[in-house]
Amino acid sequence: MDDSPPTFETPRLLLVPIDLAFAEAALKGHESLQHLLGVPVADDFPDTRGILIEVVDLADLNVSAENWFAWSIRDKESQSVIGTIGFHGPLQDYPDAEIGYSVSSAWRERGIGTEALTAFMAWAKTRPNLELILARVQVANLPSLKMLLRAGFEIDGSEETTEDGTVLSLSIPGAKATQPE
Repeated sequence: MDDSPPTFETPRLLLVPIDLAFAEAALKGHESLQHLLGVPVADDFPDTRGILIEVVDLADLNVSAENWFAWSIRDKESQSVIGTIGFHGPLQDYPDAEIGYSVSSAWRERGIGTEALTAFMAWAKTRPNLELILARVQVANLPSLKMLLRAGFEIDGSEETTEDGTVLSLSIPGAKATQPE
């Protein structure tokens, strides 16, 4: 049995698990990642340093495929790496998980984020021990907020004011919350 995290395919995208080699190369810089993959990487590849460091730090722990948390978003036609999507850490010991995503600015306003989020959420909502999937978004980031609402997330009423503005919390039930008792 293959214990690799799944790759998701949509009409225009591939969501490919971020492995140790990808994370180490991306932390070294754009050119290093492009050299490793042999495919184009968006010039403004999203700054996901926190997730990349976590992938490196967890490499020795052998996080199982069912608990994996980080994927790159790639354009199928060009194979370009254009973003990332996943959870803010492995799913192992928590009943909830926060989703995060980022798409290169050159690829925005094309439905890429929605397409990636839809594919990812189809899998995420089947994780058996996950009760709640969370998201946080700045009120000023209207495209992202609308995308989360279209995906079924609901605003849970809590707000946080940060130096970058007001952040809303959203959630959607996971598989464990929707299972009959």
